[in-house]
Amino acid sequence: MRLLVPFKDLVILSVAYSIAIFNRHSIELHARGMIVTGLVFIEPALIRFINYAIVPFPTAYFLTIAIIFSLLITLIFLERNKTKGRWIFSFTLGMYVVMHTIIIFEIRIPLWVSFAKWFASLPIT
Repeated sequence: MRLLVPFKDLVILSVAYSIAIFNRHSIELHARGMIVTGLVFIEPALIRFINYAIVPFPTAYFLTIAIIFSLLITLIFLERNKTKGRWIFSFTLGMYVVMHTIIIFEIRIPLWVSFAKWFASLPIT
């Protein structure tokens, strides 16, 4: 399950960056995609900062999740009257909820478990 944490960030980063690049000629969609792309980079640093400066790890992880979810919910609320691109923040919140649910409740996905075992057996180092 530990391999899923960085993979979660790669999936969300890939989706957000793809949205931003494929919509680079639409300011509304591109800007929202880049905001989500930046959010993916903030989360790991925020977890480490909270872990070392405020509270220990399990609490730091849940506090970071609460901050990220609150930020996305605030963005959804602020963008509720827009006509283009407001789906991006809702979609991102959905991805975060699904990924964090899998990580927190340690839901086993057989395909992922076999991939993780294969990846861990690679002679990378």
